Amino acid sequence: MTATDPLIVSRYDVAMEPAPEDEPNLIIGAVADDGQPVALFLDPEARDKVARWLAPDLHDQVQRLQARLAELEPYAPTGFDPVEDTEYEVVGDWGVDGADSAEEALATVRKLLQAYPHCGAHARQRTVRWWDDDSHWYGPWTDLPTPPQRQQEDPHNGPLARKYAECRDLPATYTDGSTF
Repeated sequence: MTATDPLIVSRYDVAMEPAPEDEPNLIIGAVADDGQPVALFLDPEARDKVARWLAPDLHDQVQRLQARLAELEPYAPTGFDPVEDTEYEVVGDWGVDGADSAEEALATVRKLLQAYPHCGAHARQRTVRWWDDDSHWYGPWTDLPTPPQRQQEDPHNGPLARKYAECRDLPATYTDGSTF
């Protein structure tokens, strides 16, 4: 094979992106038709050219989006670390109520479920971040663990019912000196 003969690659095996501290050259491991391993080095300009050949419409869209993003750069957050806070609320069949802390939200849920067992009350929280320029980011709501609900005792079955049954079987008359 001479330097003027075209190199025909029959198989591509691997594409290796450079480390961030290295030059931005893409290395593609391939196998030529004659079985010889080949390494293709593509610098950013060559990668851009190959991208235009393979997907011209997509390349143009990416270029337009990059230009638009550059225009919006002054409106991006200022770069200062955002202030982060957590919001809490109690949600149920009636709607939504706010809470100041997780403990308050869980206590409210516990009270509501005790008074109205089928109200569907549950507590949830989310993270909110905001920057100096009043831009906000709201995280997804996640449910707080539901506090264990105390079961009200069935008056017909349980320790109090057994005590009542014992008392019921006592003699109906009380005479002076008799004991229960």
